[in-house]
Amino acid sequence: PAPAPTPAPPPPAPAPPPPTPEPTPPAPTPESPPGSVALPNATAGIAPGANASAPEGSPTPAPASNASAAMVGWARVGKASNISLEHDESTNRGLRLSYAPFGDDGIEFNVTLDHNSWLGFGFSQGSVVSMTGDGKGADVFTCSDGVVRRYWVTGLSLNGWGVEVPGAQCSRVSSKTSLRFNRSLAALSAEQVAVTPGDSQQLIWAHGGDGTTTQMYHGRGGRGGIDLDLSTGTISKMFKPSGPLVLIFHIFFMCLAWGCLLPLGAVIANRFRLGRWFLLHKRIQITGWVLQLIGVGFAVLYCQLKSAHLRNYHTWIGLVVTAVGTLQPLNALLRPHSQPRTVARIVFEVIHKGFGWSAILLGAANMFIGVVLVYQKGYSDGTVVLGAVSSACCLAVPLAVFGFGCNCPDRGALCLRLKKLKPRRPADGSLTSSSDDASEHSS
Repeated sequence: PAPAPTPAPPPPAPAPPPPTPEPTPPAPTPESPPGSVALPNATAGIAPGANASAPEGSPTPAPASNASAAMVGWARVGKASNISLEHDESTNRGLRLSYAPFGDDGIEFNVTLDHNSWLGFGFSQGSVVSMTGDGKGADVFTCSDGVVRRYWVTGLSLNGWGVEVPGAQCSRVSSKTSLRFNRSLAALSAEQVAVTPGDSQQLIWAHGGDGTTTQMYHGRGGRGGIDLDLSTGTISKMFKPSGPLVLIFHIFFMCLAWGCLLPLGAVIANRFRLGRWFLLHKRIQITGWVLQLIGVGFAVLYCQLKSAHLRNYHTWIGLVVTAVGTLQPLNALLRPHSQPRTVARIVFEVIHKGFGWSAILLGAANMFIGVVLVYQKGYSDGTVVLGAVSSACCLAVPLAVFGFGCNCPDRGALCLRLKKLKPRRPADGSLTSSSDDASEHSS
């Protein structure tokens, strides 16, 4: 008989399913800064401003009014046009700014000027308008001779030739100048200033006179700046700084020298030629001469640190006045004797007195020109008032003495504290002087 069939082995038991791993909890999200706009569904590891795609089905945030998707930090770049960059519209320079987002992490600027001139626009730092970013550096773009260049400015002049900006435009049409360029929001090197929409950004500008198309010194009225939030288009009032200490010292010493002492010494020589007048005149003039040299030193230091040399009427007048004032003691040493009255003596008096009084009048006027210059430079009202009050108070002293010398017949004895005329009252009640006092006064 056939052998019985071998039964088939039973099927193997199914393997147990692998254990399901515990879901990894998401990394905690840092708390958003106060007042910020959250970025929904941001991709992890993507820096703000990068082109990251949101997952499908995620809600799309509604764009803010006049804003694009370009962002830095928590703020969006806005869009604006024809923002005036000037504080005083009466100047009528037609300097205006327009800007808009450029891609996901950039911004485009267009600066226009109603003049045919070179034009500069940049990003500075600090709380006051500064070409140097208050010593930290400024990121400046210039439109000069049809080329746009970028500079990192740390001093009172542009460094080298700058870097030509690709894709930028420097154009002049119908006597109008236009500077157009785009840049990244972030600072790509240590010699750039980042654009920070959401915060007030200091924007500075400068331009030349009409017809000056090559970049050069802008002049007193050809520069300025504003604080602008590039997210909302809000302009903040610029803070007016107090005058630096070197400027305060310059004001102090020059007011004492050319507002008080040097005019006073000249008045004594002109109105009070009695007794020891020459000794008093010489001592006062020497003191004023030393103080004006100290004031000149502070002026040079201020121009070196905060301004520029010989760029306005105040500095040129001051140079002439101090040069004449410095030479006055030297020509006084060469004076001939007053008796006999020779031609040399007459020439000396014309030179010494003529140059001396001219310098005094110019010096007094230049003090108030300096006050106007302090105001135009945008310093605080307190600094302007300090300069005006100091100038007026110092100048009041020689003016009062001069007026006294013109109107008081006994001015010499009273002012120089010599032996005063002792009045005696006779029977008729009139005032006379003793013969001894009168003879001393006559001498």
